[in-house]
Amino acid sequence: MQDIIIGNILSFGSACFTVAANWTNSKSRSYMFQFWQCLILAVANYFFHSYAGITTLVLCALRNLLIGREKYSKKWCIFFIIVIGTVGLIVNNKGIAGILLVIATVGYTWGSYVCEKPMAVKTNIFINQLCWGIYEAFVLDFVSLITEIVTASVLLISMIRLKLHKE
Repeated sequence: MQDIIIGNILSFGSACFTVAANWTNSKSRSYMFQFWQCLILAVANYFFHSYAGITTLVLCALRNLLIGREKYSKKWCIFFIIVIGTVGLIVNNKGIAGILLVIATVGYTWGSYVCEKPMAVKTNIFINQLCWGIYEAFVLDFVSLITEIVTASVLLISMIRLKLHKE
């Protein structure tokens, strides 16, 4: 129980970086906040005893660092997809929830490279958040789950507004 509490405290710190990443109007600053968000959440996943979570989040932090510094290329995208997919599945100790996490992270990694239109970007993020939310419920990361629900709700409203605005 103590590990779950520590993990959730760390998740709160991570959630603060999520808010900061969504608040800023600078792409590079947003990805730097996401870099720190992923690193803190990787440490939280240590306390949730999730090796797939730790692995994918450390790799996501590195990916976000490259995106923030505008060094993310097709080669890096393919590299991260292969490494996240392979290592994430090898170290997974959370069953189907861990597999869902790896699939979501691989999908988001690819989407971060190919999605350019606002609706595609938002859809990619939304699907990723749904998958992560299921995983977070499984590992009892309540703080991150609440963050995902709130963020996904705001994102869904934004997607509806974008769809209505285009029609």
